[in-house]
Amino acid sequence: DPDPATRTLPKVFDTLANRLSDAIGDLGRASRLDEDTVAKATREIRLALLEADVDFEVAKQFVAGSRERALDVEVPTRSSSSAARRP
Repeated sequence: DPDPATRTLPKVFDTLANRLSDAIGDLGRASRLDEDTVAKATREIRLALLEADVDFEVAKQFVAGSRERALDVEVPTRSSSSAARRP
């Protein structure tokens, strides 16, 4: 009989991947990564990591680093990238 952890592990990774994709997808719909947008996304990421039993300190450090890098980053849009390619 297979180890129950072997059957549960893929579900944990699938759930984590889905939650992270949702949080990142929310960021992709924003035109600018402002404080509120980043705060909402990092909260979702932190909760997803903690629910997947990632160590609290690891989750905290990951979210803090991600938050710092994400603030006030311009999100490229399809129109701005095509405009940049025009002569």
